[in-house]
Amino acid sequence: MTSAPREAILIADASPLMVLAKTGRLDLVHRLTQRLLVPRKVWSELMSGNHPDQPTLRKVLSSFVVDSDPSIAAAYGLLVDEGEAGALALAAQNPGSLILMDDARGRQVALAAGFRVMGTVGLMVRCARRGWIDSLESELDKLAQAGLFLSPRVVTEALRRAHEPPDAAETGVSS
Repeated sequence: MTSAPREAILIADASPLMVLAKTGRLDLVHRLTQRLLVPRKVWSELMSGNHPDQPTLRKVLSSFVVDSDPSIAAAYGLLVDEGEAGALALAAQNPGSLILMDDARGRQVALAAGFRVMGTVGLMVRCARRGWIDSLESELDKLAQAGLFLSPRVVTEALRRAHEPPDAAETGVSS
């Protein structure tokens, strides 16, 4: 088990949180970070409608909900949806933080703004390198069954990267 440092601040978008809740792996988000931030707009997305994972999401995440700067969020809202805009605004307010986001457009905007971003697969790769999950392949299968689209190329790359030393792939952007 590798004891790589935890992220100081992790800002989570809705999609990764939903798929991790469906697979019972929200614990990994907390293990990876010292401080989790869930933008209020993301929280609204998670709590809208009626789905079976809401009680778990409420129990595990409700104390991490924060407001982002509305003027910054409004600017990003011209490019992405409200939840992603809230996450990007929080990243602007918390330099050096890491955004957990799967949406391709949101990730493009984050990278263009100079933010660090990682998807659910990247989170799983980091956790596998640290010995926090027994089988990355099994966890990726669960993510796919929970509705996360994973191309064969992404799966192959994730399995390859899981065997790299933690510092080699954790300094920049992950899958």
